[in-house]
Amino acid sequence: MSEELAIGFVDLDVGIVSVVGNRRKQLLRRLSGGFEFGTISALMGSSGSGKTTLLKCLNGSTRYTLGPKTQIYVNSCHKIRSCFIYQDQNERLLKGLTVRQALTYACRLKNSDVKSGCPVSHRSRVRELMDELLIGDIGSTRVDECSGGELKRLVIAMELTSVLLPNVMFIDEPTTGLDSNAADVVISCLKTLSRKHNIAIITSIHQPNNEVFMHFDNVYVLARHGVNIYWGRPQHLSDHLRECGITCGTGPDNEIQFPIEVLLKYSSKPINDSHVKRLSDKSRELRDNLLNKCTGDDMHLTQGFQRNGSKRFNFKDFWYLLLRTSLYTFLCQWKGLFSQILFYILFLLCLTFAYNRNIGKIDGCFNAGSYMYMDYTCDEIVEEMGILEQNLYHQYIASVSVYTIHTAISTSNFLHEMKIFTTEHQNRWYGTGSYYWAKAIVEQILSVIYAYIYTII
Repeated sequence: MSEELAIGFVDLDVGIVSVVGNRRKQLLRRLSGGFEFGTISALMGSSGSGKTTLLKCLNGSTRYTLGPKTQIYVNSCHKIRSCFIYQDQNERLLKGLTVRQALTYACRLKNSDVKSGCPVSHRSRVRELMDELLIGDIGSTRVDECSGGELKRLVIAMELTSVLLPNVMFIDEPTTGLDSNAADVVISCLKTLSRKHNIAIITSIHQPNNEVFMHFDNVYVLARHGVNIYWGRPQHLSDHLRECGITCGTGPDNEIQFPIEVLLKYSSKPINDSHVKRLSDKSRELRDNLLNKCTGDDMHLTQGFQRNGSKRFNFKDFWYLLLRTSLYTFLCQWKGLFSQILFYILFLLCLTFAYNRNIGKIDGCFNAGSYMYMDYTCDEIVEEMGILEQNLYHQYIASVSVYTIHTAISTSNFLHEMKIFTTEHQNRWYGTGSYYWAKAIVEQILSVIYAYIYTII
């Protein structure tokens, strides 16, 4: 386990200015702490205490304003490469792909800018990660058929497919929705990864059991209104509580209360509670030691955590995205595509039967001279003009309807894919242009298919 600090923060104040009244609401108050390479740390606390806010603030993915006295330090000896994994990350996966396909495309996209002189073996890279995260036996399983724990480990593996691994990982509640055994497996895998690849892993977690809690190297506990009440090793928590005059007794059923259970109960109390004040004051005693460590030669002060720069357009990214989008649209989602085509056919047939069946037989180019030599009655001319008018109405309604329906379906699908794009783009999988052109070409192919169906009918 390394003792080299990756990121540190001193007197961190975070607030948000309300639109009405121009008042500043304080979210985090005078927080000080730090996280080291090669360790896994937990951000804990009651609901609404600011765990996710702190996580996003450190990652640079929040728009909240920092206080004037806030100091954020990052390691100057290593270029920080970070990634953020959301709580609902399993909802940000293309469900029709298999686990191996999802990892392979992630590996290709994240390594597309690697120089040609350093080839990447995507197959061996994927196999190695699957073994490390204990998902080697589900490579052929579809993503939507995986369990919750397998999905959590899959999204972690996808972020580690790059040759240049992230050295700081922010993970929002990786154990949410998992049973105790699955949660233990996820945290154990994360701890192994942090040691093996010297990664600083910071996770927010709600209420772990004592076994999962003891896996962490450091814990950072927040109380309501964004106040820190403990920062240190899990093994030292009992001493911290004892020094603050808090004892770990027994519960209502005479069961032994673990120190973390006692601390989390106090984390839900208001900021003016006497116990919360003592816990907070005790935690602030570490501030000076942290500041001395942050002002060393291997750390430098920043104006906030610097996010990774975004990728530019890359033909390799475009090509891989085109292949992935085509695979997902035409093969993985073939049932939905077939339903759409069937709906178009039924709709256009109903529309066709609603009009005169002769609308397609008459030439739409009116030849006035032909009526001078042919024996047309006035009624026949009026009837023919009416059929031509119906033809125009039919063309207009069919075109507008098909366009509107296709736009509505594409928009609905994109709302789901927007989450995927946001996450992958933020973690530097590809640039906006690569995604746009790949998506546009696939949508254009669908438009051509629908237009061809219309011409046949």
